[in-house]
Parts: sequence; structure tokens; C-alpha cells
Amino acid sequence: MDGITHFRGVLPPEGPLIGSRVYTPPPSKASPGGLILNALGPLRGELDAALACGDQETALRLAYAALSEVADALATHRGDLIQAWQVRIHALLVELESLPLAPQSDGTLAEQGTEVRVAYRNWAVDRAEAAAWAQNLTERFQALCPGPWRVLPAVTAATAQPTASHDGVWGIGR
Repeated sequence: MDGITHFRGVLPPEGPLIGSRVYTPPPSKASPGGLILNALGPLRGELDAALACGDQETALRLAYAALSEVADALATHRGDLIQAWQVRIHALLVELESLPLAPQSDGTLAEQGTEVRVAYRNWAVDRAEAAAWAQNLTERFQALCPGPWRVLPAVTAATAQPTASHDGVWGIGR
């Protein structure tokens, strides 16, 4: 599939940085990486806690909820436009992995953070066909990569109506 935006970065651990780990400056807040890290940043503690307990489902649920809020901005950054009679279907694949503790020069161990990998793509489809299109896309993704893919009935709210700030109605997530 072409037109996929890929992002890979590290969400630094919560709290003050200890040890020799150096984090590169975060990407610009207007860039895809900046949008992603800024959406996940406030959830650092909750993501770390869920991952520490082996609860990937909770960590991913938190990540998808946060990233659904920036999905339209990701589409806009890519220059993807939609017509008034269309809606946008967003596809997000998020992977989170706690990085291993790193030994420090004083013999202690320090957290390194969480590796974040996101693949994003969107499609503009006729509003009347959006539900069927999203379901079909979910089934195709399921066939290619078995797992808990699901249709998110609304990207940003419990209703299936676009809001002033979010034109996306349907999404799929894993």
C-alpha cells in the first residue's frame, strides 16, 4: 500500500531523566511525529503502567483514543483533501513496546521509555458507503494480518457524525 505515513519514535519515561540517556529533541509539533508524541505524551504514566503489567490491550486502547484525536490533522499534513459529500476513513496501526532498563555508570538501572511505531493511512469515500467500506477494509486487513482489527464506529466521538474539528467518521484500529 502506498501513501502510508510511518512514524517511529521514543516516548521518554515520565518524570526527570536520570542517567546518560539522551533524547533527541522532539519533532516539530506540526509534524506527524510531533502530533503523535504530543497526543501520547500526557498518557505516559498510564501507558507505562499498562505495559509494565503486560496489559497491551489497555495501552493500545489509550493510544488509539489519543491518536484518533489527531487523525484528521495527520491527513491534513499529508495534503489529503475530501469533498463535501465524502468522509474520511482512517487506518491506524499502533505498536507500543517498553524499552529495557539500561545500566548506568553508577551501577543503577534507568528507564529508557516506550518505543512507539505508528502506520497511518486514510481514504476519502462517499458518505453513504462509509460504513460498508470501513467494514470491508477491516476484513481485508484481518485477512492480511490476523489479529484484533475492529471498526471504530466514530473516530472522535460516540456519534457517527463529523464534528467541526474532525471530518473523519470511520476508522479501523488494531
